[in-house]
Amino acid sequence: MYGDILEESWVYQEILEKGKAQGLEKGMAQGIEIGMAQGLEKGLEKGLEKGLEKGMAQGLEKGRREELRRMRAALLTIVRKNYLFLLQPAEMVSEKISDPEVLQDLLVKIALAADGQEVQEILAYVPEINIGQTATN
Repeated sequence: MYGDILEESWVYQEILEKGKAQGLEKGMAQGIEIGMAQGLEKGLEKGLEKGLEKGMAQGLEKGRREELRRMRAALLTIVRKNYLFLLQPAEMVSEKISDPEVLQDLLVKIALAADGQEVQEILAYVPEINIGQTATN
């Protein structure tokens, strides 16, 4: 009975409302803090994942460019030593090739060519058929 009277008093009601407001405020602050921490953690995970993917793609591209550079150098060394008169066409053709497999195929064909005429035919064939495609011959 006295409890009911106390609970109905304006003083009790005001204290109760202040307590609820303070509890709500603290709960919201804690919720925001926990939410931010979880969001930060998930954001870091996603960022790390995307960063790794991008780094791997960049590394693969750098490796592909380096492989092309080395194969071009080898190709031009062979042409310079054996077929100097075909050096300029070989440079032009090799610079147009962006697929390492195609460039390797060209390098092998030129290295195995019997004479300058065959090398000239090989170089004439590449721009029309093989640039940027996988070689089939």
